[in-house]
Amino acid sequence: MDKANIISNEMEYLIKLFACAAKGEPVPEPRQTVNWDKLIKLAREQTVTLTVAAALCKAQNTPCPAEIKAQLYSELIGTALKRKIQQDNIFSLLERLQNAGIQYTLLKGADVARYYAVPECRISADTDILISPDDEQKAYDFFKKEGFAVTPCEEEDNHAVCISPKYGLIELHLRLWSDEVEKYIFNGKGIKTETCTTVICDHTVNVLEPTCAAVYLTMHLVKHFIYSGINLRILMDTALYICNNSDNIDFSYYKKIADELKYTKIIACLFTIAAEYFGIDEKSLPSLNVPVSREQIDLILQDTEQGGFMGANEAESRWYVYLNFLNAKSMQTKPKPLRILMRAGAFCKRTFRAVFPTVEQLSARYPDLEAHKWKYPFYAIHRLVFVMGKRLFTGKLGESVNAQYAIPDTAEQKRLNLLKKIDII
Repeated sequence: MDKANIISNEMEYLIKLFACAAKGEPVPEPRQTVNWDKLIKLAREQTVTLTVAAALCKAQNTPCPAEIKAQLYSELIGTALKRKIQQDNIFSLLERLQNAGIQYTLLKGADVARYYAVPECRISADTDILISPDDEQKAYDFFKKEGFAVTPCEEEDNHAVCISPKYGLIELHLRLWSDEVEKYIFNGKGIKTETCTTVICDHTVNVLEPTCAAVYLTMHLVKHFIYSGINLRILMDTALYICNNSDNIDFSYYKKIADELKYTKIIACLFTIAAEYFGIDEKSLPSLNVPVSREQIDLILQDTEQGGFMGANEAESRWYVYLNFLNAKSMQTKPKPLRILMRAGAFCKRTFRAVFPTVEQLSARYPDLEAHKWKYPFYAIHRLVFVMGKRLFTGKLGESVNAQYAIPDTAEQKRLNLLKKIDII
């Protein structure tokens, strides 16, 4: 299948731009005509605007319009400088947190940004810190004294929210996952959280040791993919970190966790994208020995472009797909006779919906139905008798009513199909 039919020219060039910018490599010229307004919109949705801006403002060979370059340069100088100052303030805050007797571990953020060619341009909306649940109240008191507005952690959640004009938003994690995520996405299996110290921007910081960080970043990526979708930056974060720490990662433990959670297929697909499209050294990434098809890769890329920021462009439909995932996971815990009964009920429901589609689905074939819903029974009968009847009469009904006569896929159906193809549902 032609890649151009899967993702737009702008998305294809954005991936190249972002990959070169993240790794500090020369920016290539686009091979096809690019709508720069659309490309910048995509860059914002994929949260890579400043990383791309740094490369574009430096490059001389790109046909990027001067007014867009000027806008990006202004944004780059203002935001990156502000973020650098805020980051230094956060490092000082973490030092005081440690001195107050509260052991912390920095998650993601600066720990992965340091592997970008220009770390200040890898912008994050928040700072994630992991602490012991035993230090919860002590930490709340500390952050309140530092001028934060603190929203305590809910019982079934995994983090509190601390907000300050000076330091921005800090997510104070008491554990890595919420009850729902741990139970349904990660099957109740925990991962190690061993820590080590490292130096970032001349500050000594507590972070997850490389194996634990690689597993956490990957599972965090998988979690977002299942929940609503990912963006280019979160995939680059994971791939860059693993690539730069491959000599210190216990890949046997990594593979063991991936196998136990049954997510080797999606992980293999995502790292294939990182190798093929980002140019990350394939030898430095985990070898999971799982076959990956071109169709699976293309569908994930399409899902990433259409979803926008973590699936926000299709938020409602993706939420319903996630509920479908939760239902499937919940079914696995039920007795076999009950599962059979529930599947039979679901089959009857699907059969009914195939014969009598919703107004929204039927409108795709009969556009005026949206304005004249009273026509529904007539169109439903027409479809049932003439369209499906013709297929039955010609002996082609079993070949695929969908191919010629069925109602086009909705965003919800497309995503559900994707999750099935990569063994998540």
